[in-house]
Amino acid sequence: MFKLNVIYSFLLFILKIFLRIKPQKSVELKNNNVLILFQHENLGVILSGKIFFENIKNSFPNSNIHLVICSKFLTNIDLSYFSNAIGLEKNDKILTLKNFRQIISRDYFSVIIPTIEKFSFFSHFILALSNSSQKIGVSYLDDEKNPFGFTFTNKIALKWKNSPDSHISEYLNEFLVKAGLKVSKIKNQILKSQQKEKLLDQYSIEKNKKIIIINNEPEELKNKWSTENLVKLISNLVSTGNYYFFYIEENIEPEIKRILESEIKVLHYINKNNFSEIYEILSISDLIITCDSTIMHLAGLFDIPQISIFGITNPFNWAPIGVNKKFLKRSDLINDITSENVYDLSLELLAKGR
Repeated sequence: MFKLNVIYSFLLFILKIFLRIKPQKSVELKNNNVLILFQHENLGVILSGKIFFENIKNSFPNSNIHLVICSKFLTNIDLSYFSNAIGLEKNDKILTLKNFRQIISRDYFSVIIPTIEKFSFFSHFILALSNSSQKIGVSYLDDEKNPFGFTFTNKIALKWKNSPDSHISEYLNEFLVKAGLKVSKIKNQILKSQQKEKLLDQYSIEKNKKIIIINNEPEELKNKWSTENLVKLISNLVSTGNYYFFYIEENIEPEIKRILESEIKVLHYINKNNFSEIYEILSISDLIITCDSTIMHLAGLFDIPQISIFGITNPFNWAPIGVNKKFLKRSDLINDITSENVYDLSLELLAKGR
């Protein structure tokens, strides 16, 4: 460990010599390419940042965004649907570190690293090598100093600890304000689909049925609601209403599937990585009940009533925002939330409608 620390410190020293940038007092805004290095391993963080991308577009109205994301996402999502979800346009690009030569060979007016949790070596290395007159990043995150802060022309200090219940969108907006960019409160939801009748026919759903999506597929097991609670909830809903259910899970266990099918007569299963199909059903459904997950963040971009069930994570930071967006949290143990809690809130939201 000591040797690794010595090697790391030596490499950092060399980088400071060759890549150090002198801060610029002011930069004239131009309409040009903007490179955003969003190297987070959680896709939900990027989906939560939809308003961030829209505000970038607002600050650089004729620019093209080049977004660098973690390469593992490319195997799991349909990029066209993902791009649309976060507000990117036809000439914007989504890249990964595999496009390294392409990234550093382009000219950018601005390169931005919106750090949320930890400082990425490769993101800062790309920023330092990129041909840009403006390089914006976080120099201090709470009390932690960014060891790569010498690569920025615009250094920003952010303190999330001062407002521990601030939403991620507020944090990202603060980043933009301190960077001197325009920030406006843009509606953070996608419009409802106009192809509802076509999709109802596709899934053979009667028009008088209300459609409920249930997602119990978190990125972390500790955020998974129990099968017992899930079955109780579905049983209560089936006994009191005329519903069609979509159930999202990547690899549903045969026993759980058997239990669910004993409670539900009509049910459609969807793999959590089938972005295009999830995108469609979110646009036509009447309610989604979801654990804290990527799907939760994606649903937050749609005008669909939503119940997000939280355990260990803070819903004030991560729960989708909107008049029809509700969350439940009792403690750090997600199963302290009962099926009755979710059932009562489900009826309230279903009665209000979209």
